[in-house]
Amino acid sequence: METLRIRHKISPYAYAGMVTHKRGAMSISITRPEIMCNRVQDAVCSHFKLTTEEIKRQSRKRIIVKARQIAMYIMRKKGLTLHCIAAFFGKDHTTCLHSERTVIDLMHTDIEYRIEVNEINSAISNDVNVN
Repeated sequence: METLRIRHKISPYAYAGMVTHKRGAMSISITRPEIMCNRVQDAVCSHFKLTTEEIKRQSRKRIIVKARQIAMYIMRKKGLTLHCIAAFFGKDHTTCLHSERTVIDLMHTDIEYRIEVNEINSAISNDVNVN
């Protein structure tokens, strides 16, 4: 069985997940953006031991900002748009863009940070594959 990852949009409300090609038959599992945002948020909150209200709060505490930036980065890597992520967190799309760039820069310079982000990302990927 061969599994391929699709990253482009199918419709404004759904994104392609995993596509499985098996003897000419192709099945596509679609994940709505809100569901993907909730999965990422839950995984990040459980990793940092935060509540979902804390991560969306207008706080500048270092741990909350770090968790929010990682969540925005992972959501972006999952194929969600900047506007969708911004609406989910109640932020501007430029905040999401800044978060993505910040996480990328920190991943290039700090190996522990990169390991932490990859652990969260793999936990989300494993959770998606189970369902």
